[in-house]
Amino acid sequence: KKGLTHFGSGGRLGPDARPWTLERGVFEGTVDRPAYGWIGKELHHEAGTFHVVHHLFPQIPFFRTREASEALDLALADQGCAGFRRVDDTP
Repeated sequence: KKGLTHFGSGGRLGPDARPWTLERGVFEGTVDRPAYGWIGKELHHEAGTFHVVHHLFPQIPFFRTREASEALDLALADQGCAGFRRVDDTP
């Protein structure tokens, strides 16, 4: 059966029916982007800007997500996966 299926129906996602994993869902479905201007920066602690790392490591406190995102980028680059974390600078 091809096509997008609900996560609860066999854990399949996408037309190629590769198994869904948390990591795949995060990297394919989450984009880091600045949100809400100064409100997002000051009141939301840049939650949108560092959303990917939050989904991968929710135990990291908000005030460490910037450095965690930078460390994630370095680790991905070391594994030949530079650019895997999706970033869109559009607010």
